[in-house]
Amino acid sequence: MRKCYPAANLNKLEKHIFRMYDTNGDNHIDFREFMMVLYILSNGSPEQNLEQIFRIFDINNDHEISRSEMKKIVKDLFALLSTKELQLVENDAKMADEAFTEMDVDKDGKVTKEEFIHACLSHEKVSSLMALKITDIFIPDDGSDADEEEEKNGD
Repeated sequence: MRKCYPAANLNKLEKHIFRMYDTNGDNHIDFREFMMVLYILSNGSPEQNLEQIFRIFDINNDHEISRSEMKKIVKDLFALLSTKELQLVENDAKMADEAFTEMDVDKDGKVTKEEFIHACLSHEKVSSLMALKITDIFIPDDGSDADEEEEKNGD
């Protein structure tokens, strides 16, 4: 994470990402847990990837996202947004409220995994932005255009 975002303060976000890997909640990431998430994020379907990302938002692991959980994650994620992305929302509180409203389709005050996945796959504005930003954390941009150069040169 620090390689992708060297200037950002990732301390709080790291805790949220850690929960995604620590599937049994023992505060340790064993090799199996690490490989499972790595496999899903690299080879899984969009739905499987979003199921993993849902775990980041579900802070208390009760299988739903509350408005307060959404606010905590968005606040920590907000620092990673680009200037262009920031133009879509005024501040982290507004972004959290917009995302929660987009996702909570049945208006019961909580977001289920199914609602979360549906909102992200439906390309709801704020929901998709957050899911993509979290995905960016796992796909480092090293700034090299070597692959593009090889394609141009026919290598």
